[in-house]
Amino acid sequence: MKKHYFCKIDVWLITIIFILLSIIYNAFFSLMIFYFLAFIHELGHYFFARLFKVNCYKINFHPLGFSLI
Repeated sequence: MKKHYFCKIDVWLITIIFILLSIIYNAFFSLMIFYFLAFIHELGHYFFARLFKVNCYKINFHPLGFSLI
């Protein structure tokens, strides 16, 4: 069985549309701060999963943040 060291990152299309709308409505900076903090939070989950030898296959990037699968 092949061991995975990194997760695949999936970006939803609606997320890209959401980011483009935030540029139009001048909320891009706030949205990027939210996504940055959510990404750091999800990396904490990832590193602890790896610490306890739990396999992680992908990270979903959706409009409300991230999810680790």
